[in-house]
Amino acid sequence: MKKLHELLDGKKGKYAATIIRALKECGYLVGYESYNKLYESMKTEFGEIGNISGINSFLNESNKCYLKKEDIAPTINILKTLK
Repeated sequence: MKKLHELLDGKKGKYAATIIRALKECGYLVGYESYNKLYESMKTEFGEIGNISGINSFLNESNKCYLKKEDIAPTINILKTLK
């Protein structure tokens, strides 16, 4: 959790969406029916992480600003070092 705080504290929008997408790709996020519930949990833990609609824009494949695999690869590499 400490590393996640290092990565997320004070970060918003696209950066927060990158972390969320990377966590999902690494299999760390399970049990969330929607990004809205995840957003609320993350906001409680990490503070202001941006607006849910903005974050959803980066996580929705039908949007032009959708985060591609290559966009999140560096973050995935960081998350793979977590134990």
